[in-house]
Amino acid sequence: MKRILLLTLVVMLCITLCSCDTILKKAKSMVTGEEEPEMPEDYIATLENDEYSYELYDDYVKIIKYLVKDGDSAVTIPSEIDGKPVTVIGSLCFHDVETDVVTVNIPSSVITIEESAFYYADKLTSITIPDTVTSIGSGAFSGCTSITDMTIPEGVTSIGSYAFENVNITSLVFPSSVSYISDYA
Repeated sequence: MKRILLLTLVVMLCITLCSCDTILKKAKSMVTGEEEPEMPEDYIATLENDEYSYELYDDYVKIIKYLVKDGDSAVTIPSEIDGKPVTVIGSLCFHDVETDVVTVNIPSSVITIEESAFYYADKLTSITIPDTVTSIGSGAFSGCTSITDMTIPEGVTSIGSYAFENVNITSLVFPSSVSYISDYA
């Protein structure tokens, strides 16, 4: 009888501990009003090297934050990290970079520039976007006030809202490949 009671207590304790994380996540979302994002099935880990924080997936890498290095004026995003192609520049990756980064070169492995990727990177004057990029997210270059010239390459099919808000571009040509431009782009 004592063994059954002990076994029952151990099982109840295990169930309680396993559900504790779920309860904490629910409580946090109730307090903050924010939902905890679910990671895709192919997500492996969030890692960091000397230059970037990034998410590693089965077949690709998503750069999520440029780690500021003093004295950098030109940044070349690598085409590969940990043996996987860099295909996504994540949301807020270069947001408010407090250094003198004025040039960013994006490799041809990149397909997506997510929303607000360069949001208020106001010292940025030049960015090279390869023709492999198909999507420019909402607010991607919003507030990049030092950019005066930009070429949207053939291959881009969609541009999100406010993608170029508060940018001092004097001329911008959209290629024929663009099939969707959101409001206020």
